Amino acid sequence: MISADSRIDEAAVPTLSVRQTFGIAVGFLWREATKIAPRLLLPLVIGGVAFYFSLDLYLTLLERYLLNPNDRVASVLLGVATAGLLVTLFMHSVTVASLASLGVGREDHGWKFFCVSRRSWRLYAAYLRFLLVCAACLSVVVILQSVLLRAGAGAWVSPAGELLLVLVFAVLAADIGFLLPAVASANDGGQVVRQSLRLSWSNTAKLLFIVVVITLLGGGLETAGEIAVWNAGLVPVMNGSTPPLALVTAYRVGLPVMLIVIGVAYVVVTLLATAAAVAAYRQIAPERASP
Repeated sequence: MISADSRIDEAAVPTLSVRQTFGIAVGFLWREATKIAPRLLLPLVIGGVAFYFSLDLYLTLLERYLLNPNDRVASVLLGVATAGLLVTLFMHSVTVASLASLGVGREDHGWKFFCVSRRSWRLYAAYLRFLLVCAACLSVVVILQSVLLRAGAGAWVSPAGELLLVLVFAVLAADIGFLLPAVASANDGGQVVRQSLRLSWSNTAKLLFIVVVITLLGGGLETAGEIAVWNAGLVPVMNGSTPPLALVTAYRVGLPVMLIVIGVAYVVVTLLATAAAVAAYRQIAPERASP
């Protein structure tokens, strides 16, 4: 079992090994599979159901808006999207906090099948702050693009802005988002986002590599699943020339199957990312952390 002390020495940050991080993460998931499964099953099911109904409602309202655009439908559409995002993020926080608590050796004393603890709320709040930072960066890039276009910049502005956003979000994910589950579960106090940033700062390149590898794995699984269901005729075929209304309708028709595909990729990525975050935390946390 991976363990951690609740104290973090911010002055000493040992070397992080990418290979060791993945090795510890996979070993932990293999050894503790019987403990992990009951802690994740119910939150994943509830989160998946909530995500399905919120997304289905969103697509239904989007169809109405495309048929008859008006401010009322647009405001309801925005409200549904926001509520769905918040509920899904909260269920993700419960799932990840439960797994990370098991990884750091500080299991919660609540109901193990669905434990909404202080750590879950701390992690949820940290994720919200992280999203605010991402939103601020997005706003800055969009404003910068607009200024450059008005100043007469060429067509390179849009692709350059998209590339910049990808790089910025990737660095933010490595420097802030990646260690959030481990920090929130290993510590009962302190600023989760700030502590995550301080621990990650000197290991940005290695953490970024880990994030990229896990992201590519999840994207590959999802792409393979989509190709499989398309070839099996389980979802309508769509392309770049499909009209927006037909595209939304096709998404609604294939939503149950596509959510299964997305769900499989999500489970794999969540398990590996959380276990890797705990493994990385154990390497860059103080050596005096007791098992």
